[in-house]
Parts: sequence; structure tokens; C-alpha cells
Amino acid sequence: MKLQTRSSLGRGMIRHTLMTGALISILLVSSITFIVWDFTSSYQHMSELEIAGEELERVKQAMIDQQTGQRGFALSRNESFLDPYYDGVSKYSESKSNIIDWLSDNEKFTVPVMNMLKTADEWQMIYGEPQVKLVRFNQTIPEKTLMDGKRWFDEFRVLNQFAETMVTNEYQRVRNQLKDTVVAALYVTAGVIVLLILISLRNITRRIRSITAPINALNRAVAEYTYRHFDVPVPYYGKQDELGQLIRRVDVMRSVLHEKFRQAESLAEVDALTGLYNRRAFDEEIAKCVQEAERTNTPFSLILFDIDFFKKLNDTYGHVEGDRALIHIAQTMLEQVEDNEFMARYGGEEFVVLLRACDEDGVYRYGEMLRSAVEINTLGPYQLTISVGVATWNGHSDGLELVEEADQALYRAKHKGRNRVESFRRFTVISSPSSASGSG
Repeated sequence: MKLQTRSSLGRGMIRHTLMTGALISILLVSSITFIVWDFTSSYQHMSELEIAGEELERVKQAMIDQQTGQRGFALSRNESFLDPYYDGVSKYSESKSNIIDWLSDNEKFTVPVMNMLKTADEWQMIYGEPQVKLVRFNQTIPEKTLMDGKRWFDEFRVLNQFAETMVTNEYQRVRNQLKDTVVAALYVTAGVIVLLILISLRNITRRIRSITAPINALNRAVAEYTYRHFDVPVPYYGKQDELGQLIRRVDVMRSVLHEKFRQAESLAEVDALTGLYNRRAFDEEIAKCVQEAERTNTPFSLILFDIDFFKKLNDTYGHVEGDRALIHIAQTMLEQVEDNEFMARYGGEEFVVLLRACDEDGVYRYGEMLRSAVEINTLGPYQLTISVGVATWNGHSDGLELVEEADQALYRAKHKGRNRVESFRRFTVISSPSSASGSG
């Protein structure tokens, strides 16, 4: 009687385990299929938007070439100015055709884009080729006509910028929607898996205790995956049963999602090695800082620094140790810089920090704090130091000038022996560096 009871319990546990495994497998396959499908669809749409943005930029450049060539020819009567003019006409026609083809599947952009193209076409018909012909026949272009043409061209620029902004905003929307969809799918998958596991635990007795540890570990791993912590491994489970099959399939899901998110991160704004923002995000942020400073008349400052003798470290100890040094520097920045400040890896071994509402004295002290922290916070046997250049916005037209000033200060810091902070406002430039980081 006792043997028969144990046998029935065993068969019931097996049936229940098989049913649970089957349901989880279907859920995982469905989840992976949905995520892959959604990622593929969104990625294709993002690629099309990126191409459309490039075509809009080509249209703008083609029109600029036409205006430049036309004005040059009108002023100098030199036929060589017509080369860029007609080259712009050709490129404009090609890009216009590509954009119109793209609009057939993206009707929401039709009105602003077609208004832009219509304005460009009318400029060509009224002010472009007609003025070239007037000059060829030695006729003088009235000043009013020239001014009207300029106003028309300025209107084209505004419409082009509006269209490019719409495309960029749509790109950001699709990317954010992709992230939200994938995270939601992971939450649902994790929730259902946990629910099925809890049901299994309720219907089995002491024998289930031998598998509770890997189940809990799997639950924790899946929860980490919802936060995109894909480096967390699945738990080890040596048995070739349904639970082992589940863990292996979760590991496949983890590998697939890890690769898909790695591809998505190439379009995102985070540096994969250091976890800081990347150059693309920095360019966007400094533009916002300039707009905010112009609006509020409040200065902001920039810290630009790189690791001293980084090339020598790479050559001596290898690129793996070089990556460790970059990660170490990024971690030091995170420990020293406040959360509300913007930090980014500018490129190679160069890093930047944007400090809002910070004047020249404040950014100098901030730079010295970073320099000192790096020098004190050693990395194993290595003594890392940094050279720092700082600059403060003072009515610059854009962020590029501020970066160039910080770069000149960084160059001066290297020239004076490295491991120091230099401010752009506190010295006269001795030469124009092509890149301050080039000397290591």
C-alpha cells in the first residue's frame, strides 16, 4: 500500500512537472519570438528613419551647394562656380526622389517634408536657374530679387530643420517604445514562470526541496534580466530533467536578449565599456546647456581630461589592462561627481564632465578634486594620473568652441608635465594642438 502511494505520487509529480515544463517552454518560445519580432520590426523602422534623416541632410547640403554656386557665379561671373551649383541640382534631384519613395510608407511626414521640397523647387524655378541665366546674358540681378531669394532660401532651411526634427523625434519614440515593450515582456515572462513554479511547489512534498535552491536562483536571475543584467549566469543544475531543460532555455533567452540589446546599445547613448554616456549623448547635452545658458544667462563649465601615458600602459600591459584603467577612471568619476552632473567618455582615454551653474573658480576646484582622486585611488600596481583642462561658457555660439578651449587647456596641462589642472582663462595659448590626447 505504501509503495503504491509513493508510485502514484511519483507519477503525479512527473505529470505535473512535464505539464509545467511544457507551459514554460511555450511561454519562453513565445516570449523570445515576440521580442525578436518586435526588435526586428523596430530596428528596421529605426534604420529607415536614420536613412531618411541622412537624405534630408543631403537635400539641405545640395541646396546650399546650389546657393553657393549661384551667388559665386553672380558675383564673379566665373564659370567654375557653376560646378557645385549643377552638382547640387543633381544631388537634390536624387535625394528628393529617395525621400518621396520613403514618404509612400511614412505618410505622417508627408506634409512637412513636401512643404520643404516644394519650397526648394520654387527657389530653383524662381531664383536658381533664372538668376544664372541672367548673369550669363550679362544682366544685373536686382538687389530686391537677391534679398527675396535669400528669404526664400531661409524659409527652406527652417522647413528642413523642422522635418529633420520630426524624423529624429520619431526615431527616439520608436527606440523608447522598443525598450518598454521588451522590459514589459520580460516582466510578464518572469511573473508567469514564478507563478508556475509556485504552483509546482504547492503540489509536491519533501522531494521538491532538492530543487528549490536552483529554482530560486533562476527566479533571481530572471529578475536581473528584466533590468538588463545579462551577465548574471543561470544557476547550475546538473540533472537532465524538466528543470534542467528550463534553465537551459532561459540561458538561451538570456544569450539572445543580450545580443539584441548589445545591438540596440550601439544606437543608444551609453558607452558599453565604462557605463558612462558616450560622445553622441555629450553632443546633445552640451547643446542643451548652451541653450539653457543663453536663456538664463547662467554660465556652465566643462572638464576635459585624459589618462597620462595611456598608450604606454596599453603597449606594456595589454589592452585588457587598458580597459581596466578606463573602467577604474569611470568608477572614480562616479564616486566623485554628483549624480545630477553629466559625465561621458569623450573618446579613447578622454572623459568630459558638464557642470551646470558653475563658474571658472568652481570648475577649477572640481577638476583638481578629480585629478587628486585619481592619483590617490590606485589600480593595483599602476599609478594612474590625469591631465585636466577646464573652460567656462562665456557667450559662445555653440558647445564646440567651449570644447576647443578645454582642449587647449588640456594641451597646456600636458605641456607643463601632466598630472595637473589648467584653465583656459588662466593662460595664453602657446600653440594649437590637433588633439591634446595624442601625446598620451
